[in-house]
Order: sequence, then structure tokens, then C-alpha cells
Amino acid sequence: MATNDLVTCRLEPQEGKPDRKVYSITDLGRQALFAWFQEPAQNPTTRDEFSAKLLVCGVHNSEPMQQQLEALIEESRALINHYHELEKVHFPNHRSLDRQTRLERLTLRRGIHNRQAWIYWAEEVLAELKDMDSSSSAVAIN
Repeated sequence: MATNDLVTCRLEPQEGKPDRKVYSITDLGRQALFAWFQEPAQNPTTRDEFSAKLLVCGVHNSEPMQQQLEALIEESRALINHYHELEKVHFPNHRSLDRQTRLERLTLRRGIHNRQAWIYWAEEVLAELKDMDSSSSAVAIN
């Protein structure tokens, strides 16, 4: 971006550390940012290893997947709790915050909602795997 004159960079000396690079956006950079901002955003694409591994349960016992799911659900719950703590500390009474801070809060809220939706889905998968393994459709391959 600096080579395209979208930002400038100045070095700020630090004691006992390498100089810190401080970037500032230029007028040309603001124009480029606004042009990019006006482009339509695409829906996010979800590609994850977990979904691919889930399909292996069609030919393999799902117990390892169930164990992974249980651990990931707990990890996700802990992450949501952490996000809620961040929200309480950094974004109390969000209506009184300035515009930029409210927008930052909304990105955190997106993370909370995404993680909650994943937990809901993961609990559904876990129940379905347990049901499949206890029924006649259980796979005998280990």
C-alpha cells in the first residue's frame, strides 16, 4: 500500500526495541478505501476441516467425532463467555458509545452469534451421531 501511495510510513524510535512503523492513510488511500467500501460484499464462504471429517462417519465409527464435538462445544461455550466479558468491559451501555466503538462492538456480536449458531448445530450433530450409532444404521467399521 505504501508503494501505491495509499499510506505513508514513519519510523518511531523505541528504547531497546526496533523502530516502530506508524502508518497513516493518504487522501489517495481514503479514495481507494471508499471505492472498495462501495463494492458489494459477498456472503462468507464456510470451508472447514470439521465438516469434511463429519462425512467420514459414514464409513467409520463416530465415537472419535463425538468426543471432538463435545470438547469443541465446551471450548466454544468458554469462548462465548470470554466474548461476553469483553463486551461488558469494553462496550458497557452501547448506546452511549461513539459511532466507531459501536461498530467495533457489532463485530464482536457477530462472533458471539456465529459461535452460538455453531454450538446449536454441533449439538444437533452430536445427537444425530449418537442416534445413528445406537440404531441399525451403525457402521461396523472401526
